[in-house]
Amino acid sequence: MGLKSQKKGAAGERELADCLRRAGYPVSWGGNKTYGAVPDVSGLTGIHVEVKRRERLNITEAMEQAERDADRFRDGAPAVFHRKNKSPWLVTMRLSDWLPLYASALAQDQDHDAHARFFTYNPTTDEKGDTMENFWETEKPMTADTGKNVIEFFPDAGKLSISKPNWTDKEGNEKRGKTVLLDLAAVASTPAAVTILETVLKTVKGA
Repeated sequence: MGLKSQKKGAAGERELADCLRRAGYPVSWGGNKTYGAVPDVSGLTGIHVEVKRRERLNITEAMEQAERDADRFRDGAPAVFHRKNKSPWLVTMRLSDWLPLYASALAQDQDHDAHARFFTYNPTTDEKGDTMENFWETEKPMTADTGKNVIEFFPDAGKLSISKPNWTDKEGNEKRGKTVLLDLAAVASTPAAVTILETVLKTVKGA
C-alpha cells in the first residue's frame, strides 16, 4: 500500500472514531504506526471494527480480513465500516452476526443508556421531508471545551450536545465522556424550555 493510501486509511480511521464518539460510544483509534498490532478502532462492545476508506472496495476481501482479525483479537463480530468520498459511512456484517444483534435490540423494552443508542432507527429529515444522514457524520460542529464539559453545536442539524470531559483508560486510550443531546427545534417549540435557556445565558453573561 502506498503512502498516500496509508494516510487516507489512517484519516478514515480517525474520522470514524470521531463519528462514533459523537454518537456516544467510548471508542479509541488504534493509531497509524501500530501495523495491525491492534484493531483499527476499539471500544464497540461485541464488534470488531475494520475500517476501509476507499473509492473502490472489494467488500468480500475486506470482510475476509475482518473475519481473520476478529478471530485474532477476539473482540467481537467482524464488521467492515467503509465509505467513499462524498458518501456516508456504511457498515457490512455477516447476516448470521447481524440477526442476533437485531433480535437482542428488539427484546429490550427500554434503552436506559440514551447516549449510546445503536439499533434505534431515528432519521432526521430536511425541510422537504427527505431523510438526512446522521448529523455527526456530515457536519463539523462548533466546539468549546470548558475543562468540565465539551459543548458541540451543530447548526445545520439544530442539535446541541454536552459531554463530560474525555478520559484515558489504563491502556492510554482516550474515551469519550457521556453525552446528552438537545434537539433545538423541540426546545424552540416549548416556551418553558426557551425561558430556561434564556435565564441560563443571562446568568452566564452576568457571572
